[in-house]
Amino acid sequence: MLRRLVKRVGGAALGLAVDRSRATKRIAFIHIPKCAGSSVAEAIRRTYFPLPQELHRRWSDGTAFASVAIGHAASLATAEQFQVNLQHFRSMVLYYELSLARTAYVTGHVPFSKIVADAHADRWSFVTTLRNPIDRFFSEYFYNRFKASDHYKVNDELDMYLQSADARRTSSQLTNFLTGRPDVYSPPSQDDVESALDNLRRFAVVGFVEDLERFAHDLATHFGKRPVFERTNKSPAPEGKARCMLDRSIRQKVAELSAADTEIYIRARKLFGGTSEDS
Repeated sequence: MLRRLVKRVGGAALGLAVDRSRATKRIAFIHIPKCAGSSVAEAIRRTYFPLPQELHRRWSDGTAFASVAIGHAASLATAEQFQVNLQHFRSMVLYYELSLARTAYVTGHVPFSKIVADAHADRWSFVTTLRNPIDRFFSEYFYNRFKASDHYKVNDELDMYLQSADARRTSSQLTNFLTGRPDVYSPPSQDDVESALDNLRRFAVVGFVEDLERFAHDLATHFGKRPVFERTNKSPAPEGKARCMLDRSIRQKVAELSAADTEIYIRARKLFGGTSEDS
């Protein structure tokens, strides 16, 4: 019935994309936590793959494709249930989704790796956004501290949290997601830093939260249309609660924990035409 309807109205009434050149540009957005990823992921989907997922799945003449969001809570629960490493599991899920002929857009809190790049670089364009690691760390902490869900929920006050193993994980998210290293609780090595930067060179577009205008321009240059970013996530932290991040000793500790991510961020700004002044 859907096919008959689309033939009758020429696809226009349902907004069906019949531009085959655009449809062949498959995009994988690697969503590093608290890097404006929710708004970016939605903007990419809305701009380049506007069909609802169910219509994508039903449309079978090759002009429309499925878009997939890999759920972070669901993937964590699955990895825990089967007692497998979360990074490895999410990498496998990403690899699987990229292997499907009908999928054209994938996003999620999934790590990037050379295995994924080498296998799929000929058909897929990889995109990500980075953020000043110290600001990103505070954003993730306060989000996890005051959100309603139990997914990676944090109960400790900031000074206590900085002494935890989980603080090591969240202070190294750029490293974790750009390398897919399995032990996200260990301090990153210089080899991890170099691996992350080498992997970034495989991305079609790398954006920075501090300069989303430039990122939108780069996406338009690469994919032919400029997206519009709308804020989708608001911090659940009570007003005034984040003042503790101004404490000099706390910021120094966060800077120490985030040293590897900060090096990646500064060097990435230089690699992709930005500056490192705001780092």
